[in-house]
Amino acid sequence: MAPRASTKNLPEGDPATAAAPPPPVHVAIIMDGNGRWATARGLPRVAGHRAGVEAVRRAVRTAAELGVKWLTLYAFSSENWRRPLSEIIDLTGLLRHFLRMEIADLHSKGVRLHFIGDRTKFDPGIQSDIAEAERKTNDNQGLNLVIALSYGGRAEIVEAARLVALDVAAGRLVAPFPLSVPKGMRWYLVYRPFRTEQRDFAAFRRWIMRTAAEPAGRRKEARHAG
Repeated sequence: MAPRASTKNLPEGDPATAAAPPPPVHVAIIMDGNGRWATARGLPRVAGHRAGVEAVRRAVRTAAELGVKWLTLYAFSSENWRRPLSEIIDLTGLLRHFLRMEIADLHSKGVRLHFIGDRTKFDPGIQSDIAEAERKTNDNQGLNLVIALSYGGRAEIVEAARLVALDVAAGRLVAPFPLSVPKGMRWYLVYRPFRTEQRDFAAFRRWIMRTAAEPAGRRKEARHAG
């Protein structure tokens, strides 16, 4: 066994003795590339999605161990509905399995579940499982795990505008209202969908990462789009 390195003679402020920086309050992960990962290995695309479920377990465990307060997983975008029907069935089947088999373990670890996106696109059984997962973990005080399903930027803007219109009609908001925090579009886009207070998001989305890069051609198209 190698001897333990001594820090006795290291200068003050040396990186070797510096305390670890605090973890980010919020980490968001765009779960991308599972299908390409499987294809590159000669496996069916569903094998990549199943591997993604194991990656979720590792991400949740690591975030909790590091003291991250919020972990958002962008799991199923509105664009995913355009995939072949067989792949959609595989993906929604994995979601159903997660909701029915993983929630008890997450609950025992104090994880609180939140779901954002248009859940009405899913079948009634999955919608019921989502609601039950949120209800069951609502009082937990550990990691807040946010799962984005059937999400999309355009849809979120439309939904925020709809919520504004409803609040104006109900007299909760007097139009015109300032498009700034705390009662502006940011509140309708960020705070209200999570049903939480603004103070909980002082460092909202500190880190965001994507698990797989786009192919070169698609990156070029995205860079010049608009």
